[in-house]
Amino acid sequence: MKRFITCQHCGGRIRKRHDLVTALMIFSVVPYHRKCFSQALMGCQTLVLVNQPINSLMGTVGAVVAALMAFMILLGVAPISGGLRFGATIAIFVMPVARIYSYLTYERELD
Repeated sequence: MKRFITCQHCGGRIRKRHDLVTALMIFSVVPYHRKCFSQALMGCQTLVLVNQPINSLMGTVGAVVAALMAFMILLGVAPISGGLRFGATIAIFVMPVARIYSYLTYERELD
């Protein structure tokens, strides 16, 4: 049985995948309606809400590029050394993990 996904802004139920926008808010992935996401960006949530939707085409491309960069840094191809290498890898790998989490938690639940 599929679960209900509710909008973070208005609390309404999101029924279709094309109406879903997932965004990164500090360290959590939150769902919005398309219209509510634009309203949230105009409000006071702009300080903690990432401006780019995770489940958009650019979000997916950015996640793939970030994963490649993280692996290059981790393997030593990039000119970063020492403890900074591990920290940079973790920081860059946040976007691919958020994209995968968004798909598994929200997108596959909708039609």
